[in-house]
Amino acid sequence: SESSSSSSAAAAAAAAAKEHRDDSEVWDRFSEWLKLCGIEPAARGFPVEVRKTPSQLQSSSSSSSSGSNSSSSSAGFGLFATRDIDYGETVLEIPVPVMLCPYFEHRLMNGEDSAPPPPPPPPFDPNRSAEEDAPMKPLCLVMMIANERWKGERSVVRPYLDALPSTYSTPLYWSRGSVLELYRTDHLKRAVSLQMITVWEYLQMRDLLKRTHAERAASAEVGKKGGGDGDGDGDGDNDAETATMDDDDLIPVESFTYELFRWATAASHTRQNLIPYFDRSVGKKGAGGSDAVAVAASYGAEDVRQAYGLVPLWDMMNHEDTDRACKSDVSMIDPGDDDDDDDENNGKEGSPPRQGVLVCRTPAQPNSNKGGDADGDDDIGDNADAHTGKAPCFRKGEEIKMYYGDRSSAQLLFHSGFVHGGGGGRRRRTSSSSPRDDAGTTTTAAAENLNRNDRAVIRIALPNMECTPGLDRIREMLAAKFGFRAYGDQGGGVGGSGSGSGSAVVRPHVGMVLAQEAASILGGTHETNRKREEVILTDVSVSPREARSDELRRALLLCLGDRDELTHLLRNADRYLAPKKLEDDSAAAAAAGKNNGDGGIDDDLLELGEKHRRLVARIVEGTRERYDAAAAAVAASKRENAETISSRTERSGAAATEGLWLDETYARTLVDDLAYCDRITLERWHDAFVSTF
Repeated sequence: SESSSSSSAAAAAAAAAKEHRDDSEVWDRFSEWLKLCGIEPAARGFPVEVRKTPSQLQSSSSSSSSGSNSSSSSAGFGLFATRDIDYGETVLEIPVPVMLCPYFEHRLMNGEDSAPPPPPPPPFDPNRSAEEDAPMKPLCLVMMIANERWKGERSVVRPYLDALPSTYSTPLYWSRGSVLELYRTDHLKRAVSLQMITVWEYLQMRDLLKRTHAERAASAEVGKKGGGDGDGDGDGDNDAETATMDDDDLIPVESFTYELFRWATAASHTRQNLIPYFDRSVGKKGAGGSDAVAVAASYGAEDVRQAYGLVPLWDMMNHEDTDRACKSDVSMIDPGDDDDDDDENNGKEGSPPRQGVLVCRTPAQPNSNKGGDADGDDDIGDNADAHTGKAPCFRKGEEIKMYYGDRSSAQLLFHSGFVHGGGGGRRRRTSSSSPRDDAGTTTTAAAENLNRNDRAVIRIALPNMECTPGLDRIREMLAAKFGFRAYGDQGGGVGGSGSGSGSAVVRPHVGMVLAQEAASILGGTHETNRKREEVILTDVSVSPREARSDELRRALLLCLGDRDELTHLLRNADRYLAPKKLEDDSAAAAAAGKNNGDGGIDDDLLELGEKHRRLVARIVEGTRERYDAAAAAVAASKRENAETISSRTERSGAAATEGLWLDETYARTLVDDLAYCDRITLERWHDAFVSTF
């Protein structure tokens, strides 16, 4: 059948890709490609080089988004310092034209002939409005990656694509057994949705390819009958200015496999960034000359567009959540034509004119009196320079890492394929390993959450009993404004069918338990007008760094509000939904010497009290119990089905070798780490929340 043959072909392709990636020739070709792009580190004076990272089981410091093949114990790749790198120093500069994006031409796609390159594959459409195009931008990048991968040697970005991982460790590559491990967390639904949406998008893109090929075949037939060239103008001359994608440049439907689309999707999810670029159709608004500042000023903010794209070389940097991790930004400057002499980069061999440039830098020195050495403490120690008394940000031979942004552990797993923490009792390379140890050091580390900006999720439900009849209607109106959602019967929770035991007692689902807790604290005795199995709840993101977020405040006030409090919330809903504007208005009023007669415009807003603290305590305790019960249920299921699981794990190992699925043992490791990080973050937040009372 077509599906079985495509799966076999995909397995062979994945195996071949893995072999190629371990081949030094792949990296030699990648290096030559970087030279053609003008960003090869040695040629440009960047103090970095691509090297293999030490093997490690725990992926806290190496992600699939940076080139690691996290589905196995083999080492990944990263950027390493070729010399000592100081604080506040530029590490990389990547011009926008060498980035891979469907919305502007790659520098190498502009050949010597006058013919423009073919347009990107569908769903890209230059005639769509900005509003219609916005939701299609991620898919446009995925399809461009897939199409370039299919083109093979004919693709100008082939060396770059060959250097990417052949598989990824995001849940998109998890087998059914691995996904079910997330039953121990609050992220099972998210993983299932991710896989379902990807399959749905694949089917949509497959149908779109079929239609596109059919339309082009019909257009070509009409052109032949009319003596034209098939471009629609009937002149027999295929105009260079109206470039179209021939069938030779568009992937055939039979080659468009799910495995290829999944790989392109994972490559995009783990590496994509929003790239700003100038819309060249606007023109320079009369500016001229070679002054880069003048030319840049000729473009207004409305001329800058944003699109998703991949950033070669820069995207090989691994993640680190420390004060020394590199940060990046894009400077939008345009010196004009290639022959401008005033450009700071002109005159340097291989230096392209700078349009938009992504600049990656080490942070400023955190403290002028402290070295900020690699082990994370304040002493200068052995890392200090003998002359200056200050340690560099990164030592020669040390892996250079950057901060991926404020992401929770779940976001890092789903978007990048790793968890920055956990690892209790497992041997792993520590993030503070000395750079002078060539292979890095390993240690039996205690469990820890290395993600300083981690966030957990708690669920808050409206009470299923009211203290006064009719209040549920007001509460539901406010819930719609505050982002709550209604859910029907969700079946049994932990201890139910998920445990694998036929004798297990089916408990109320989580939402119902939360609704009962709220009703108990509220003192509700009157039933609501909702059906018994229906709940209205919301997920609130919480962090130890923000003990009382505005979202949390709104949800708690709504759930436990009495008649007077609900009436107040209804009249002042906008003030609770826009607290930042409220603060700005209050500051402006104070500066003008004005107030509302009550000392400030926010003096009458409701505050959290003891009943809200009690509800949070019950929610946190219930979440702990739910995590424990889920872990016990999964463990019981494994004991009852040990033989089946063993067989499945063996098949999973074979599938992982072929690049089809992530090894289930490694997936369990990721779930262990995620569950630990979620729990420790929840506990730290709760401590911070209680301390505010």
